[in-house]
Amino acid sequence: MRADGPDLEPFEGPGFCHVPSGVELDVAKLAESDSDDDRWNERGQPTIYLALDLPVALAEYARHASGDEARDLLRFDVRLDRVADLRQAETRAQAGHQGSPADLAYHALARRLAARLRARPDCEGLVVPSLAFPEDPARGNLVVFADRLPAAIAEWLGEPRVVGRVVLHNVGAAATPV
Repeated sequence: MRADGPDLEPFEGPGFCHVPSGVELDVAKLAESDSDDDRWNERGQPTIYLALDLPVALAEYARHASGDEARDLLRFDVRLDRVADLRQAETRAQAGHQGSPADLAYHALARRLAARLRARPDCEGLVVPSLAFPEDPARGNLVVFADRLPAAIAEWLGEPRVVGRVVLHNVGAAATPV
């Protein structure tokens, strides 16, 4: 462990997200969402959220869905050099959080923790527990500090591949594959 927090590790693996179906994607726009609802960043901090697996991507879509809209599920092959994996209790403690993964549902707590790690110039992002599966450390999300990337987003994110399409009918009900 470093004096300023946990050791950072490389991340290499899939990242999934959902986007409106039939819309040509500009990957740089993934970092432009500037919502007060973002859990791991403040307004004005370019951040990309990707699920680590398809079930997490579907669960995240279901959590945020607001109507009957077809969404394409995309897969990227991601490679980052320095991320903090906050799914592990030891890493969370080294970053300053002693509680459970479920505590990270609180925006203020998650943002404070992310701000502490974002203050490190060598940290490119976080691997965080998914709110859909908070006690399953195999499941999670990748939170990328897009302003820390050494190259254009498309260069480290690669070409997206559509791996499915989903529409939620009667939001609050189960997802229905299309």
